[in-house]
Order: sequence, then structure tokens, then C-alpha cells
Amino acid sequence: MRLLMKYGYSTVFDRGKFTIGYRLKQPTGGVNFTIGPAISLNDPSGNAVPNKQVYVNIMRLVAQKAEEYSIA
Repeated sequence: MRLLMKYGYSTVFDRGKFTIGYRLKQPTGGVNFTIGPAISLNDPSGNAVPNKQVYVNIMRLVAQKAEEYSIA
């Protein structure tokens, strides 16, 4: 969240989205993947989503994936 706030989140952007991704290192190379769809930084009317709501969206996605993989 700190990196997002420092480098990606701004109240002056026109459109903003981000994804949460991982890179698995393997002996034969790396595998990149995202854990879900892009999370928008704008509401439907184009205004910046408050950063607290962005955090809630991140936690919701992570909790959903934890439940899917039964690691919660």
C-alpha cells in the first residue's frame, strides 16, 4: 500500500488501475502471475477513490484468494 500511495495514487490522474502480481522463482526461470483483476483507482464518475477504500479492495481480494486456496 505504501508503494501504491507513493508512486501510483494521485488525485489528479485521469484513469488509474493496478494489479497485484507475484513472480515465482524456479530453477528453470520465473513465472509471473496476478491474483485478480485490476483494481480501479477511480470511481464510476471519474473521481479518485479514497485511499482507505483502495486498501479495503486490496484486503478483500487477498482474503478471497486466501479462502480459495484454503490458507486463511
